[in-house]
Amino acid sequence: IFVLIPIFILVFGIGELFKILLIIKACFFPIALATADAVKNIPKKYIELGQIYQLKTRAWLRLIILPSILPPLIGGLRIALGRAWLILVAVELLAAGTGIGQMMELGRQMLRLDVVMVGVFITGVIGFGLDKVLRLVEQRFISPVLSSGEK
Repeated sequence: IFVLIPIFILVFGIGELFKILLIIKACFFPIALATADAVKNIPKKYIELGQIYQLKTRAWLRLIILPSILPPLIGGLRIALGRAWLILVAVELLAAGTGIGQMMELGRQMLRLDVVMVGVFITGVIGFGLDKVLRLVEQRFISPVLSSGEK
């Protein structure tokens, strides 16, 4: 992804579109691969059970597919969110007019270690907070799925 930064700068400039496209590029594959893997690994007995009960499409989604793919999907979202935050700060360090990364870069250029350390601290706290929120979401949605499953 970092290799694409100069190409994206040439094509899109250093505006917000540049940041958004790089973040989309960084997040697409973890989410897509987690979703594809989750759908591929739906237990056969769940599929057979749905066929036996002749479930309609909405019931298939609500009772079989969604509970089966939710844990890996949220795991993929956590990875993607971490990558998105990393890419955003890195892009701001390299080529941006505003942001935490730009603040850290200006602090480095002015030899202001305190500004750089505040930027690192803020980046870490926000990243930790985002991961914690997704962990809470994961626990909220996955615990009922696992408890309703096989014991």
